[in-house]
Amino acid sequence: MFKKLILFISIVFVGCNIHANTIEFQNKIKNINALQQKMINASIMELMEVNNQMIDSLRILLSNADFENYALDSLKNFYILNGPKNEFRIITWKLQENKDKFIYFGFTQYFLGKNKIKVCLLEENNNWEQGQFTTQDTSKWLGCVYYNMVPPKKYNNDYYILFGWDGNGSKTKKKIIEVVKFNKQGIPTFGKDIFVSEEFKAPRGKKTFRIVMEYASNVSITLHYDLNMNMIVFDHLSPTNERLKGVRAAYVPDFSFDAFKYEKGKWNHLSDVDARVLKTPKPQKFNARDYPNNE
Repeated sequence: MFKKLILFISIVFVGCNIHANTIEFQNKIKNINALQQKMINASIMELMEVNNQMIDSLRILLSNADFENYALDSLKNFYILNGPKNEFRIITWKLQENKDKFIYFGFTQYFLGKNKIKVCLLEENNNWEQGQFTTQDTSKWLGCVYYNMVPPKKYNNDYYILFGWDGNGSKTKKKIIEVVKFNKQGIPTFGKDIFVSEEFKAPRGKKTFRIVMEYASNVSITLHYDLNMNMIVFDHLSPTNERLKGVRAAYVPDFSFDAFKYEKGKWNHLSDVDARVLKTPKPQKFNARDYPNNE
């Protein structure tokens, strides 16, 4: 009888604790969403001040081991990717400073086990010209929002391939095929020399650590993983006029598709693939106002 009473009290205690955690989690989510709402029509100074408050609130939320099993679906205007076994999350978001400029922010959250979590702030370093040919740590992150990833179960590797979008400016936008790898401490590194392509070949003496597609801001392009073809498929870009070759603001889809196919540890570029029957994986859940797969 005594043992049953102890068991009953334990169950009630655990239930109360879970309920209290749920209430606390929901309140923190409401607070972050309220900060997002506050950003609407804010001045630049106000925008950055509120965003800093949101960064602090997010860091506290993501660092709390009591919230490890709670989904972040109710966060508004964030792009959230989950690892294949829920061993990590990548959270990114964007602020529009003006009509021609976006600023990007992000966190990675890695679950180390035994109630230990490594949370890293992604600090934007918008030096794409040089940065795209090197690996990047969290302090030199090439800012964008990540909207999907290659289904990792298909490849036995210790890295993950992400698809990103960058509003860039008034003349061009960018789509990015990024690589992320976590070390044993849960700290990410971005970029890896795994792409083989003449079209996206790095300058002499450098390596292609990620694929960056820059195109005219008034058009949209597709970049996704095709489940039928088992390839990364994307629009091939060409200038509207041969005289504008190299001017990225003149590059638009030419109604053909290219791809990257995985073979022996490398992703090899294929030109003019038949992509008439596409089977796009569902995007990972996030509550962003726009989904940039076709932007």
